[in-house]
Amino acid sequence: DDGKTVATLGHIDAPKTYWEGGTFVLKNEAHGKVYPLEQTVNWVGKGYNDTTQAQQFIYHVPDDPEVRFLRDTSATWYMAPQLPGWNQAPIWAGFGADADIPIEQFAGRTFTLDLVDFDGPGRMELMNYTTLGPLKILTRLISSHNPDLRSTWLTAGSHTHNMTLFSKPGRYTATYRVTARSADGTLIASRKYPHVWQVGGSQPGSTPSASLSDQFAAASDAPPQAGAYSLTVRPHHGRDNDGDDQLTDLVASVPEGASGTVTFLIDGYFLAEVPVKDGRATWPEMLGNTTSSLQAVFIHPKCLTRQAMLRQRYRLPQALRGCRSPLHTIRRLHFRPTRIRPLTWDSLSRSPRKTGGHSARL
Repeated sequence: DDGKTVATLGHIDAPKTYWEGGTFVLKNEAHGKVYPLEQTVNWVGKGYNDTTQAQQFIYHVPDDPEVRFLRDTSATWYMAPQLPGWNQAPIWAGFGADADIPIEQFAGRTFTLDLVDFDGPGRMELMNYTTLGPLKILTRLISSHNPDLRSTWLTAGSHTHNMTLFSKPGRYTATYRVTARSADGTLIASRKYPHVWQVGGSQPGSTPSASLSDQFAAASDAPPQAGAYSLTVRPHHGRDNDGDDQLTDLVASVPEGASGTVTFLIDGYFLAEVPVKDGRATWPEMLGNTTSSLQAVFIHPKCLTRQAMLRQRYRLPQALRGCRSPLHTIRRLHFRPTRIRPLTWDSLSRSPRKTGGHSARL
């Protein structure tokens, strides 16, 4: 996602629905400007309240039957908070619709935002949860894994800021479209728009860079520098900020003197890219309470010869070969990418119809 507009540390409406050229268009309104949705990435980093310094990127699920569905997956989730405070850290994210959408053309003067595909290492939940003394109010909006919560009603000027929760860090793609019915019952539907979230991990860069697979393809098969290569995890060293006790350090070790970068992945999805310093690359992360497969790939800056090494990526343990070296996997597990079946919504009956694809159970 390097080179995309990074929506973070501020007021973000995405996806936001507009009406252009006689149809719906989805965009990202970030920091007062509007961008094509597919050219942006929402980044949820580590955020802290500017008044109390309390962390506000980790959500500990309360002991409340209303949110038991969260605890059934994980007791701890990565969070884009509902009300992050004046500094709006790590992100103040929501979704909505432009005020100039011609709702008079639609049956019921409404339309829907539909989640039609989802890909990522974990689950995603969009919801509002408010506690007022003994009163607890839960409003679920969109869910990656609950088929009854893949569509939400909108109207002109709709605007919501909600919690967006992820059961694991990593890169996610939520694909949306907008649908309505005309007065005579004709379906009006936008095209599908991918919306990328980078949850935790390193902030995407401002300039485009080669993908990991392209770097694999360009790697030399020359022998790597002699020495030990390893990937380990350990409790985070340091307690400088609130929530640091919830972090885990991912540590990739390479031979002393080696230079380059290490890309960390979770269940095969991008997490962070870290430069090697003094033989190590370390990334502190909140991994949640679910089981994950962690990988790391070391890339030497002088690997310019084109050669295919993708097949070596997860054959572990093994002798490490080439400038581009896969490191040991922690908790190597069987997993499948998290996907949902795309749905076609009948906006009159509000009943979903499966149109193919495949699903994965986490």
